Amino acid sequence: MTMTRDDLSNLLVHFTKGQSQADAGRNFLSIVRSKVLRGGTGLIKGDHRCVCFSEAPIATLARLFGDPESHGMHYAPLGVMVKKSTLFAAGGRPVIY
Repeated sequence: MTMTRDDLSNLLVHFTKGQSQADAGRNFLSIVRSKVLRGGTGLIKGDHRCVCFSEAPIATLARLFGDPESHGMHYAPLGVMVKKSTLFAAGGRPVIY
């Protein structure tokens, strides 16, 4: 029996951020042009680079981006979306907070 969860999605999104919306837009275009997501090391234990994705459903993300001040959103509504199965096949894994 497969249980469906409405708080998770089979699509993952890597959102961009910047000092301004224009800066976030330039970051997004850089990702699209280079076809590369570069991992960071912030808050990561060990010598690993990680790329973060959200698995929140689209409807939840729309609500968050609709009122970013009330939810502490620091990202622009621009990002790269991939299937969770594709990312897992490439070695992606969930993190433990």
